[in-house]
Amino acid sequence: MQFDQIAILVTGCISIWLANDNRKSYRIWASIIGMIGQPFWFYASYRADQWGIMCLSIFYAIAWAKGLYLNTRKEILTVNRSKECSHCGDCVIGLGLTCEDPNESKS
Repeated sequence: MQFDQIAILVTGCISIWLANDNRKSYRIWASIIGMIGQPFWFYASYRADQWGIMCLSIFYAIAWAKGLYLNTRKEILTVNRSKECSHCGDCVIGLGLTCEDPNESKS
């Protein structure tokens, strides 16, 4: 087995496993490891003239980048927050990114 195939196997298995973890800190690593594996996908598909796999690899790279953006964006927004949402603790009240409490009546 060639090095690129081993790298695809290892990064692919680890990133998919972590992407389905309950802990957000692990899901962030899924995107990072998935992105690390993408150059190996590109190289292997180019070397084998597998252009369909190359297109799929481009889509995967975009999907991993989206996951990295979405999983880190909230962390950046919530690090310097002054108030936390009293319902879930994940909302940023000052930026208007709050959840709605089903027990509160709307006026």
